[in-house]
Amino acid sequence: MLRRLYGYILVLFFFGLILFFYLVPPEVLFTSGIIVNKNTSNKVLIEQSVRGIYLVDSQENNTNWELWAESTLTTSVNSNWRFNQVRVFFYSKEKDKYKVTSDIASLDLKNQKMSFEGNIVIEAPNGYLMKATSLSYNFLDKFIFSNEPVEVKTTGQSLQKPISFTASQMEVFIENSKINLQGIKSEKTLDNNKKVFVESHFAFLSGLNYFIEYKDKVHLKGMGIDLKSQFLKMIVNPLNRTLKKVIAKKNVRVQQGVRRGYSQKTVMDIKTEVVTMTENPRLQQGSDVLYGDKIIFYNKTQGVAIRRARAKVDRDSLETYNEPTKGR
Repeated sequence: MLRRLYGYILVLFFFGLILFFYLVPPEVLFTSGIIVNKNTSNKVLIEQSVRGIYLVDSQENNTNWELWAESTLTTSVNSNWRFNQVRVFFYSKEKDKYKVTSDIASLDLKNQKMSFEGNIVIEAPNGYLMKATSLSYNFLDKFIFSNEPVEVKTTGQSLQKPISFTASQMEVFIENSKINLQGIKSEKTLDNNKKVFVESHFAFLSGLNYFIEYKDKVHLKGMGIDLKSQFLKMIVNPLNRTLKKVIAKKNVRVQQGVRRGYSQKTVMDIKTEVVTMTENPRLQQGSDVLYGDKIIFYNKTQGVAIRRARAKVDRDSLETYNEPTKGR
């Protein structure tokens, strides 16, 4: 008799639970486990346990991000939540992962945004570590951005000798792993523990490999020279992850003591500390201007050489002098 009564109770409970899920709107089922954002095709699954909260955002069979949090600070029925002690993984279609940790995260499903506050650290797939005072994520464009100062540092996983950046703004595009920085100051340590300092308006990094480019009013100091250009690229040896050479282009000016070299392309070999200027190179020393196929600065000896020198002139300034036309 008791068994039959117990069976009736279970059946009634089961049908009552089905009726409850049918009548109650999904937006208020936060503690029951499932939330569906009606404005998009995205589905967000929330599981609560003693350890905390887990969310996952998926679309078209691809996982866009996963979030773990110790607890929720506030909840509401308008799809705005704040979580405490947060860890988020953002994924590209190739499953490359960017990890973000912070004290607080705010999730706004209606406006398709996520923002972070307090002790924000972003880790790229190649080991770059980025610190920010504020950070946001856009669901539609799938990029992380900060309009406040950020710091970027490397680890042994990315480069053998460290490089660090400070920037006024940052954008990280998850799908192609491009990191765009504005208002740049960077410092690179070399194998001999010498340092190279670079400033520019823009810098472009990769979150997957060792791609580093600077653009617009680039200024490099180090290894006995002062270099200015419109473009500069650092070439890293992929085998030992050390800086191999630096390539500068467009209106390049190299100064070594009282000597100044001008060209459209310059290559600096890090190991030998030799700087080679090509593509219409010119050398100015005092009032003398020399032309050649190549101008080579030897930083270790502070020497300079000109390959196939074509002319030597005496002018007050390099900027007002044009190379003589051949045959005249």
